[in-house]
Amino acid sequence: TPDTPAAAIATGAVASTTATATESAGSGLFKRIAGLFGRESDSTEVDLSEQAAATPPQDVEAAAAEAGALNEKQISEPVAVSATEPASAWAGQAANASATSGTTSEPVVEAEASSGSPRTPEDANQDVAAGKRALAAGDLTGAVEIFSRLAEAGDAEAQAHIGYMYYIGEGVDVDLVRAVDWYRRAAVQGNRDAQYNLAVAYAFGEGVQQNDDEAAIWYRRAAEQGSAIAQYSLGMSYALGEGAPQDDVEAAKWYRAAADQGYAAAQYNLGYSYRTGHGVVADEAEAIRWFEAAAANGHAAAQYSLGYMYRSGRGVERDVEEAIKWYRLAAAQGHPDARADLASLNPDG
Repeated sequence: TPDTPAAAIATGAVASTTATATESAGSGLFKRIAGLFGRESDSTEVDLSEQAAATPPQDVEAAAAEAGALNEKQISEPVAVSATEPASAWAGQAANASATSGTTSEPVVEAEASSGSPRTPEDANQDVAAGKRALAAGDLTGAVEIFSRLAEAGDAEAQAHIGYMYYIGEGVDVDLVRAVDWYRRAAVQGNRDAQYNLAVAYAFGEGVQQNDDEAAIWYRRAAEQGSAIAQYSLGMSYALGEGAPQDDVEAAKWYRAAADQGYAAAQYNLGYSYRTGHGVVADEAEAIRWFEAAAANGHAAAQYSLGYMYRSGRGVERDVEEAIKWYRLAAAQGHPDARADLASLNPDG
């Protein structure tokens, strides 16, 4: 059978720590990976077994190494974003978050230049760029100094940056409480990356008391500004009934918003929604379309699901060779069911 979607629920115990499982409405567990608020984005497939929930990995790389590929009790969750870039690995973009995040206008930095003239937003933007250059050069101390000064003066992008640096201990000691404080300051000014990061902090109780309602509020604010990763996460909130009423129609709506931006996990979930009729009218042709989009973006579960559709002739003409092609791609990423099905169809490899 094809994989279940990212909103799949399995029975078992629940553990809740950094990048761990949290409890959904009703019985069972699921896992969403908060991950690191890194400057690059990726999709990480995570094992939803009871053991993995009880002893969760502490970062995304460890999660990927421990989990391998998706099975029926797994979900996919992207790495969170930082202020430097939007979640963009799925589309190969490298745009500056300040240009794409839909943030409100940055405040004028109150500090004065050496000439005594007031600093302008342009001056602040140049200083933020200098902080980014320091990061790129590996000068973490210099980046901390620049972002801290600008953050204290009220610059939202700098606040998002310094919050991330406190989150992972980049140039400073790890301090989740301070990270959340800076995320909040940037979030209330409209910085969508900080809004998303603040939502994840609430979702996992990192630096703040765990609160699904607050998480959903901040996911929504970032989602309404066009953040694909937040749109996907808000869809998950509706699918699982976490911080929002369980509503498959709303879940599909937000999956679609993220899927239209090329976000692979959302494309897969939307395809699954069409295959099963959750939140949308069942339509296997549409399911195939979205599975294909996600599979083209490297999503292993979508590749496996496409293989299943071709093998069973659901939504497409039955084509075992095409099924084998997609099973091979999924198996190459470690997908266990794809490996098993591929072996049954092609025992000689």
